[in-house]
Amino acid sequence: MNEVILIRPFTRKKAPIGLFSIASILNHNGYSVKLLDQTVTGNFHQKFIDALENKPLCVGITSMTGPQLKYALDCAQLVRQINNKIPVILGGVHATLFAEQPLKSGLFDIVVKGEGEFIMLELVKALSNGKQLDNITGLAYKEKGRVNVSSDQEYIDLKALPPINYKLFDIEKYIENSPLFGGKRSFLINTGRGCSYRCKFCYCTFMGREYRHFSTQSIIDSLKILKKEYGIEAFEFIDDYLFANRKFVNALCQSLIENDIDVLWHGNARVNTFVKYKPETLDLLRDSGCRALAFGIESGSQRLLDFMGKNINLAQIYQLKKILKNIKFTNHYFSFLFGIPTETRADFIKTIEIIDMLCTDGERDLVEINGYLPFPGTELYDYVINKRLFGPPVTIEGWADLSWETVNSVSFSKHYKKLLRAIKVLFACKKRGLAFRVVYVIFFNSYRLTKCDFILVLLYYLETLFGKVSKKKRSINPTILIK
Repeated sequence: MNEVILIRPFTRKKAPIGLFSIASILNHNGYSVKLLDQTVTGNFHQKFIDALENKPLCVGITSMTGPQLKYALDCAQLVRQINNKIPVILGGVHATLFAEQPLKSGLFDIVVKGEGEFIMLELVKALSNGKQLDNITGLAYKEKGRVNVSSDQEYIDLKALPPINYKLFDIEKYIENSPLFGGKRSFLINTGRGCSYRCKFCYCTFMGREYRHFSTQSIIDSLKILKKEYGIEAFEFIDDYLFANRKFVNALCQSLIENDIDVLWHGNARVNTFVKYKPETLDLLRDSGCRALAFGIESGSQRLLDFMGKNINLAQIYQLKKILKNIKFTNHYFSFLFGIPTETRADFIKTIEIIDMLCTDGERDLVEINGYLPFPGTELYDYVINKRLFGPPVTIEGWADLSWETVNSVSFSKHYKKLLRAIKVLFACKKRGLAFRVVYVIFFNSYRLTKCDFILVLLYYLETLFGKVSKKKRSINPTILIK
């Protein structure tokens, strides 16, 4: 059989752009590909069984660190039960970092390390022709009971990838009515990979320290297809470094205008680079359809910003607020971290102050508040391991069983998790009027002056005042730091 099955285990509902790209390059080279996404595929279990009974060439599974691994293990176990001769492949960030663990579990035959497109293509060719795997870079595999780990593949030239074949997937299931664009139909598109910055909590080493971007023409072509075929009106550009590369941003904006694409878009921006944008560039952004920006600020404490290697300062954050007030975009502050190692009560308060300064409009200023999680592959992960603040599992099953909500930071307060929940509830309030200010002042002054936790703990129970916040939104999301 010439078919390859690609599996995304259960996670949040976002388009699996990486698997789209892998499926497209395989299809471009003559292989039949079936993508089964446990998050959106109805009757997933039976459809997976049916696909396995057709004796596919192999099954490729992707997974992030954390709870998604449990579903990945379940999927691999099902393959073993149906047909133990089908090669099972694991890819993704976690598999790249711990390549031997999946193989030792006995559920996986091969691990793909790093960017998967060309590695999977060479691997599938070898499997279909019965060839050995020892000449393929970026793999780990078992041979005669021994684990072989090949050299890493160099980071790929994104311009060498074939365009994503959207006809292979049920795109409608991934279209969202995004609050970033007033509820318009929105979708994801990848514009670049890699980041040259050195934030100590970030996974970006997986995609490389050298920024690479797709050609503006390939991006324009994808936007045209998605708009025409699926009626998509707005796009989130997935790119950790986008606004740090002003030359590329200018070229992309000009192409959007010249091609009269007429869509809205959103992108990630760094504080220290965005504040250097000139007014004419900001006008160009608006003319091209940009209406939303995302900023990872993480902390209001300069000490912690320096500790994390953010390379931004508080003066730039205040300058950013002035710029955003004038351009009137939707502002997505997608990562404020509490519980960073060495955080003090004073650091905690400073971060709350920065959030309050930035988020003056509950409809336009969107904030995500998270507890710090020690993600493998980051410099800060090594720090917490060396300081014995976290004991990492030694097997892939251990990582799958790990609940991130049970990972405790060394904190100044025994009520820390309730305090964090209270902050989330407070800033989930959409109406930032008098009632909000009264509660904020009571909470902040009491906490700062008396150093008592009970006011914050009390806020945990005030959801009825501010409107119900869904459990999903309030829970700590372990995927937020590896986007």
